[in-house]
Amino acid sequence: MGENDIIATKKQVRKAGENIRNDTASEKDYEIISIWRSLHAQIMSSFATSINRKLKSKKIPAKVMARRLKRLSSIEFKLKRFSNMQLDRMQDIAGLRVVFENIKQVRLFQQIMEQTYLNDSRKFKLIKTNDYINTPKSDGYRSIHQIYEYKDKTKRGLELQIRTQMQHLWATAVEVLGIKSKSKIKQGYGEEYYKEFFRLSSALFSIIENTEINNDYKSFSKKQICNEISKLDKEYNILKMLSSLLVSSKNIEELKQKDHYYFVIELNTDAKKLRITGYKKSDFNKAKEYYDFLEKTAIKTNESDIVLISLDKIKTLRSAYPNYYLDSREFVKVIEKAIK
Repeated sequence: MGENDIIATKKQVRKAGENIRNDTASEKDYEIISIWRSLHAQIMSSFATSINRKLKSKKIPAKVMARRLKRLSSIEFKLKRFSNMQLDRMQDIAGLRVVFENIKQVRLFQQIMEQTYLNDSRKFKLIKTNDYINTPKSDGYRSIHQIYEYKDKTKRGLELQIRTQMQHLWATAVEVLGIKSKSKIKQGYGEEYYKEFFRLSSALFSIIENTEINNDYKSFSKKQICNEISKLDKEYNILKMLSSLLVSSKNIEELKQKDHYYFVIELNTDAKKLRITGYKKSDFNKAKEYYDFLEKTAIKTNESDIVLISLDKIKTLRSAYPNYYLDSREFVKVIEKAIK
């Protein structure tokens, strides 16, 4: 599909997005959205290659480098949550994430990306950076978000998240709870005690990493924060609950092949069963078709959580997406060590 075809598709995409917002979307609208989403796979793969080269040349070891196409459920939620959001301008249809061991590596990589992509000589241009480490979100979320634009007439966007391992553990635990409870904690919904628990946990992690703390807890000492976490845990058994959600190995249909690049992940949250289907880099269309099929089924049954991701090495899948294994064990270990 050429640039002019993609531009024509963008006009249809905007209308399809409006129809979703108004609950009047047809099968044709969903088909258009699927095509639009798939058009981001190529630029996502190209940008991932550039990042890998950058990491290698600068000798910065990343613990995780992964990418995903935005889930249909997340697209729908975002359109309905933000009334001025236009689907053809949604900047995180393609999402990439790089996780580092410590904050020093995060800042170094952020600086390298800014120096590289703030000029006009590259096919991607950095157009915005949101620093949620220096200024954590009110819910406790911490990470660097950078928005890039592909420099052709289509102006497709993608989002790069840069975070530490500790920030990744926190975000994963939030997603695990949200997936299992279906309470959309990540989007700001759910029980207040869960939200307070994660805000406090984020403040604790900020102290451990020596970064800015959420404004609500700036006057708290580490001991005070740990005491508050401990109180909530004793009353609501949060840590035990998070530890118990782990998908059993006997319920994981996992891959052994090493030449796969795209992966469709299907988590049945009620049965705690995980199925991972892999595809070679040349088989993206097959992966897309299966992804679309599973999403349509999931909308009707509301039993499964589906995502299409790509990885260079399958062995990094669990560390990149522990939320699909309902795995919060490392997060729980850090909290338990601190409150003891």
